[in-house]
Amino acid sequence: MSPRASLASFVRSLRPAMVHACRPRWPRLAKAAAPSGNNAPPLPAALAARLESLRRRHRFATLGAGFALAIGLACTILVVQGAADWWFNLPWLVRAALLIIDLGAFAWVYYCLLHHPLHVPLATVDMARLVEHRWPHLGQGLLTAAELAEGGPLTNSGSPQLAALVLADADKRAAQLDLSTVVPLRRTRLAVVMAALAVIITLVLVALAGDASVALLKRMALSTTPRPTRTAVEPITRNVFVATGDEVKLSARATRLRPSHGRVELALPGEAAQGYALNADEVTPRVFAVTVPGAQRSFHYQFVLGDGRGEEFTVTVKNPPVVTALACEAIHPPYTRLPPKQLDPDAVEILAGSQLVIRATASAPLRSATLVLRGVAGTIEGALDATRTKIEATVPIPAKDLDGWSLHLVDADGVASRNDTIHPLTILPDNPPEVSWVWPRAKRMTLTLRARPDWIAKAKDDFGLDRLTFYFRPIPEEKSQENSMLFKTQSSPFALESAPADHQFRQKLDFSQHAFVWQVGRIVEYWTEAMDNNRVTGPGISMTRRQALLIVTPEEKTAELFERSRNRAGVIDDLAERHARATVEIEEALLRDGPPPSSTSPVPVELP
Repeated sequence: MSPRASLASFVRSLRPAMVHACRPRWPRLAKAAAPSGNNAPPLPAALAARLESLRRRHRFATLGAGFALAIGLACTILVVQGAADWWFNLPWLVRAALLIIDLGAFAWVYYCLLHHPLHVPLATVDMARLVEHRWPHLGQGLLTAAELAEGGPLTNSGSPQLAALVLADADKRAAQLDLSTVVPLRRTRLAVVMAALAVIITLVLVALAGDASVALLKRMALSTTPRPTRTAVEPITRNVFVATGDEVKLSARATRLRPSHGRVELALPGEAAQGYALNADEVTPRVFAVTVPGAQRSFHYQFVLGDGRGEEFTVTVKNPPVVTALACEAIHPPYTRLPPKQLDPDAVEILAGSQLVIRATASAPLRSATLVLRGVAGTIEGALDATRTKIEATVPIPAKDLDGWSLHLVDADGVASRNDTIHPLTILPDNPPEVSWVWPRAKRMTLTLRARPDWIAKAKDDFGLDRLTFYFRPIPEEKSQENSMLFKTQSSPFALESAPADHQFRQKLDFSQHAFVWQVGRIVEYWTEAMDNNRVTGPGISMTRRQALLIVTPEEKTAELFERSRNRAGVIDDLAERHARATVEIEEALLRDGPPPSSTSPVPVELP
């Protein structure tokens, strides 16, 4: 016979007993018949009020006892059946039968104690009958008065005077009685106290059981949840994915009752499990752990701590992700006007300020791809495409320190790549401009205010100049009281619109425009500064050496030129005299030593 057929047969066998148990505890109190005429005398007001108060008291006492009994029954079922299931691991059919019995018990309590007070309130005749039952000496006088007031069969028989006398006599006799004693609340209070005590005991036991109480409640509702044990196994590690050859640490925590020992069961797919004894951790005594070194194949594991058996989990061993394709592209700064360039990933040489775009393909779908920079602190997260196998990352190239990079992969199961290849990287600096004086070259020179010389500077840069500026600054005399504004550095830019092929830039400086500075006797310091157009890692700035000129009068300049000519003439006269003296010495040597040699090669003469 199937389990379902057995359960149905068991329920049918309980039906007669449940019907007998669901009979009312008290005789059903019938409501009074509807009034048959309009001659029914009303009950005296005082008597009607006292009977209505008795009705409310009876309803309160009945409902209070019913709800208290239901709560106490629920607590008893939870504690007794939960404890029995915890200790004896009740089968599913037994738990199903107990659930049916529990529902029948609650149905009986509802029908006998709650249904009538909630849906079928007592009539005045019923309340009078309760009073007559409490005080038999009333001789059914109160019951007769209630029937007269509700239009009973005696209403139209007899005189109204007699009915009035009956009602007045019932009111008078009932006024001498304490009707609250008809429905005592002692049993209701006792039921409420017992229900509260049952609730407190149940809550304490639930708190002590902890998570086991939830599992037991699910099992009472016919769930297939495993039976809670005195020692519960709480997994710390669950399904784990590791790379081939890596060690894996598995651990679990014992809750509720602390066991003195434990074991872990390991099983390869299709093979029997093998158990290994475990001891608790010294730092955390409730934690049990095992380390499996050099895992080569996937396996299952399960912790058994005390009487508790944990869930079965799987350790999946798989190959770590690797890079199957790699490409690098250099995106140069805009000021260089250079197109993108493909680079060798193993020998990257890139200009500072550029962007290195790295594109790679992984062997498996990834969770993340991280670019680890060498020489500088920081990492860059790579962007993954829809298939999560294509990676793209952009590295901004600083001016220095960055000397390599590597790509660290983590696949969708959390397995990370191993021994990531380090790719070297060389940063090519953007050198500052080269600038020098073509004219004047002398460190010190003299000029008149009428001079209009060409100042010639030679400047060039790898990727073009942004600015070439001529600076000059008058040097004040010692202890000068002149205005300091006259000695500020001034500038005059060179024109860079059309750069000459020889990189030589010329500028004429009109002294007359700076008459307040260019004064006779003034010493002026001057230099040229070149700046490139690098706004990424620069700009690069270079300067010529600082030279000086002295502003003189035309007379002083003429005297200087005459003196220079005289010095040059003296040098020429001295050279001519030395040449004549050398010629005489050669002739004397030839006469003294004989005829000249046959060689026609000239004789070297060393001039002083």
